[in-house]
Amino acid sequence: MHAPERRHNDASADAFFAQKRTGEDVAQIRAQDEPTPPDLMHAWRERSENRRVVREILAIAEDYFADHEVELRARVAEVSRARFRGGMLPLDVYTEPRRHALEFASRGYLRANVASPTSSLTVFRWLTTDYTRRRPDIRL
Repeated sequence: MHAPERRHNDASADAFFAQKRTGEDVAQIRAQDEPTPPDLMHAWRERSENRRVVREILAIAEDYFADHEVELRARVAEVSRARFRGGMLPLDVYTEPRRHALEFASRGYLRANVASPTSSLTVFRWLTTDYTRRRPDIRL
């Protein structure tokens, strides 16, 4: 949006909100309002609850990962080497320890599936934070 258009929009908005409205005007505006449909309110509550659960699970997973990072990384490295020797692809040593911490934190939650990497962008970002800290493999 260009500056002249923004200034025009700001001026229009200021003029609109600066208008004095009578009680009749306010009553007429309120009479136009319709209550929010129940299915929309249910979906909003469901989404809020899912976000709360994701935040709780990630907080537990972060604490668990901080306390057990060395053990988790050692276990993942061991399993990854065994898979490689068996002819399978090795595990991702950056995200797999965090995934194990997430699984530990998700135990006991009825909505644990909302904290999966495929259903929550927040969880995916948390799982892949080691990628951003990782140094390049090739040094110049």
